[in-house]
Amino acid sequence: LDQMKNMLRDEFQDKKAKGGSGEINIERWHFAIQAHADCVMIASRIFIENDINSKYAPAAQLRDLEDFISTHSSTIAGLIETGNPSSGANEAEIQNRLEKAYFCSLTSELILAKELGGFGDLSDALMSAETSEKIFKRMKRRSEDSSRNLQHLFPSPKQEHYDALIQCWGECLQNRYSTAASNLVMKKLNVFPHDKASDILFQMENYISDTKQIDGAISSNVVWAWSQSIYWPAIYKNESYLYS
Repeated sequence: LDQMKNMLRDEFQDKKAKGGSGEINIERWHFAIQAHADCVMIASRIFIENDINSKYAPAAQLRDLEDFISTHSSTIAGLIETGNPSSGANEAEIQNRLEKAYFCSLTSELILAKELGGFGDLSDALMSAETSEKIFKRMKRRSEDSSRNLQHLFPSPKQEHYDALIQCWGECLQNRYSTAASNLVMKKLNVFPHDKASDILFQMENYISDTKQIDGAISSNVVWAWSQSIYWPAIYKNESYLYS
């Protein structure tokens, strides 16, 4: 990735020095973006034991990817609008790669925690879910703010992204996290995790195209999250029998 970025920079400067416009083949920009996305996916699935920085690598790599796209999106848009002969690059593949990068970032901490037998406690699980929610909201906001001809560089959340976030919040309700201390933490939450999961499902139903069938497994994950509330006195004790 670093080599590719250096080549882009050198090619741009070389063309400028020779009196050119500095225009670079659009496929090279796309390849650099794909390489960025690959770095995110790899970092999201590799944890180096005793290296705490590896835990935060996916978020840092995703930020680098987003910054790279934001910095060069106007240049890429210009190449597309001027009918650059290389603008027919496989935009669908680029969009697919970026969607996977966001999915891997959303689920990286959850997958790592499951490999290690769970988060340390409820606070760790909540912090992870909140981090994933920030990534999800950023993805959605960037997509909504993008121009139509650059939607492949700013993909909107798909069903798998909503489901990933639902699972992150559902993880917070695992029975193993329910202790006297964690119930005090749970009691202070403005919105319980299972309510968060329900809200995300509701958003998805309104955001996803009506022509696309929603995966029933996503609803099952929400139902599962609600079923875990029986392990949390902070949730069910002060509620009505009907709620319980």
